[in-house]
This record gives sequence, structure tokens and C-alpha cells, in this order.
Amino acid sequence: MPRAAAVPNLGMHFADDLEHASALLLRDHVYPDRRSGPG
Repeated sequence: MPRAAAVPNLGMHFADDLEHASALLLRDHVYPDRRSGPG
């Protein structure tokens, strides 16, 4: 039972990490000279 509950949780964490990674890549691509980026 705990394992079944951990699967969607892992999926959400993975999606969150993926979103963070894509946001960082996009920020680096759009703002290469300003490391702070938008916000």
C-alpha cells in the first residue's frame, strides 16, 4: 500500500524537477548575460 502511494508522489516530484530544469535551461537561453533571469 505505501509503495502504491509513493508512485504518484514520485511522478509529481519528477514533473516538478523536470519543470525546474526546463525553466533553468530556458532562462539561460533567453537571458545568457543576466544570471538572475526573470525574478
